[in-house]
Amino acid sequence: MAEFLTWFFSTIWPWVFVVLHGGVVVLASSHVVLTKRDSRSAIGWVGIIWLTPIIGTALTHIPTIGAQLNAVALNLQMAMAGALATAIAIRLYHLTMDGVTGIAGGAGGTPATAAR
Repeated sequence: MAEFLTWFFSTIWPWVFVVLHGGVVVLASSHVVLTKRDSRSAIGWVGIIWLTPIIGTALTHIPTIGAQLNAVALNLQMAMAGALATAIAIRLYHLTMDGVTGIAGGAGGTPATAAR
């Protein structure tokens, strides 16, 4: 199974991503062309839709900018992990204060008497 996953993520998955990205770009471009009344604005938006991934990829290959983008991505991941951990801790605190004493939710225990 591990060999299959390694093969899938190294050979098939990049192509799946390319096809999905191409579909999203075509749908977004067609939406802009069909809904924008000003042709100059439509051309600008289509240019942004098609060029943003190319420019972003090029920027990641410049060492200083790529390091900054990686640092920003890492900071966002750490912030999301911290927010999730905080939300879980708050939920567990409220469950404890409301008297839930186990996975079954009060399997023979007494409710906590501490005030919120």
